[in-house]
Amino acid sequence: MIRKLLTLCVQKKASDLHLSSGCKAKYRIDGDLIDIESSSVLNDKMISQMLLEIMTDDQKDELIETYECDFSIDDRDNDARFRVNAFFHNRGYGAVFRRLENTIPTLDQFGAPRILKEV
Repeated sequence: MIRKLLTLCVQKKASDLHLSSGCKAKYRIDGDLIDIESSSVLNDKMISQMLLEIMTDDQKDELIETYECDFSIDDRDNDARFRVNAFFHNRGYGAVFRRLENTIPTLDQFGAPRILKEV
């Protein structure tokens, strides 16, 4: 299920994917959190199963010991990378996936001032 959600994230050009027990999965697009209509309300077991698919044993141990874990994953099917923050909260598991660009933007793409280009 997590692979399907990540694929949709890339297709929709969403910056983030949010998973939280008791809620539908959500994308962040242009700063707005939007429910994924095809998603059912997620429960703790569903999210833990998704996380277990992508986490190493060391990452799982860190999540259990510290109640959070930061890591990254490569989604080769979609030529995408994600920074992940997995955590426990009052309803159980949660996670936020931030889509990372594969190419470094130029100063022009950032709209940086001319002075920075001269440095």
